Amino acid sequence: MGKALGLLPSWYWPEGVQRYLAAPRVAIYELAVNRWARRYGDDTALVRGDETATFRELDETCQRVAAICAERFPDGPPKVALALTSGVDLAPLFLGLLRSNAILLLLESPDEAALNEFGPGLVISDMPGVAGEPPGPWLEEQELAPARPVVADAARPAIALPGRDGLAWHSQASLMSAAMAFAAFLAIEQKDRLLAIRPPGSWEALIALLAPLQAGSPASACDPADEEETARALRNVRPGFAWLDATHAASLLGADSRVGSALREIPACVFVTTQGHFPRHLRRALRHRLRAPVLTVYGFPECGAVAASHPTWYLDDAAGIPMVGVDVLALDPATGQPSEIPWSALSYAGIGAKTQSVAINRRTGLAGGSSEAEQWYATGGHGLLDANGMLFLKP
Repeated sequence: MGKALGLLPSWYWPEGVQRYLAAPRVAIYELAVNRWARRYGDDTALVRGDETATFRELDETCQRVAAICAERFPDGPPKVALALTSGVDLAPLFLGLLRSNAILLLLESPDEAALNEFGPGLVISDMPGVAGEPPGPWLEEQELAPARPVVADAARPAIALPGRDGLAWHSQASLMSAAMAFAAFLAIEQKDRLLAIRPPGSWEALIALLAPLQAGSPASACDPADEEETARALRNVRPGFAWLDATHAASLLGADSRVGSALREIPACVFVTTQGHFPRHLRRALRHRLRAPVLTVYGFPECGAVAASHPTWYLDDAAGIPMVGVDVLALDPATGQPSEIPWSALSYAGIGAKTQSVAINRRTGLAGGSSEAEQWYATGGHGLLDANGMLFLKP
């Protein structure tokens, strides 16, 4: 793989990958489920271990969830906290509640501070340490009146994730922007599978759900807390891309695990989320252990992926290249504001992400580090962006 060595900046970009992408301000349910159910209802929408569900079946389940929500809350859409351990339950509950225009909080672990800040009217939980209704009754077949049509405001803050400084509030448009950017970055096609071995309430799991669905491809789900079930899902689905976080990835270097064995058996690229410097010796050790490319994703709940290794273009000591639709800003370390000096003249700067996927903080109404005039997300990381568009993070 060659590098462009022309004048700064040369901005190498993988062939066939869009640099920018304008995500429409359309409701997630319409983009990811309903339009495909109308056109290609018998196509596979979800792969769940040995089981599959078509777009028509997913649409019917989502409508049933929306109808239950409308019946339970006749005065208007509620605020619902989802604390799920099974990715199998995430898709119909998340998409069905969005169809009913509910405001959602997603948790990947017990978080009392986030629950108190959100103030839910309903908690749906199978997570130890989080009290709430079990998800099962919401997904059971039952006779209900059709859910009333709801016009969703795709630009309204609707999905909250615990962030670095309180809740990060995404609109349906900003979250879908992050998913569409990842799908474009990987050039996801009908045959491709992306499996996030992450808690269902994580931002990675949401992107892994929405990125294929919005493209009309099947999304894959597993129960990440159950290692045996996850290993079985890996062998059955045989994803082209598996997604872990740095802690889980590092644990695969220790005693052999079922997940590690399954990853070695399939030809998958392994994405690893990192929110800071990821040592190249660790990446090389993982690559040797898993016998697969190990690609880092530098990202956050507040803005999705900022930069990622591309399967055709990566260096072991780089975090990756800017994600589709993301401008990586050089921030003055002293002020936290965008620097007037270009990356080509810098050897060290703070890292900011300017993107349609940036979320706001409900307390301030701004993305972290941004101003009233212009919004971006200050990642808190430091490093440099070289002439080839490779982002290097400093420890």
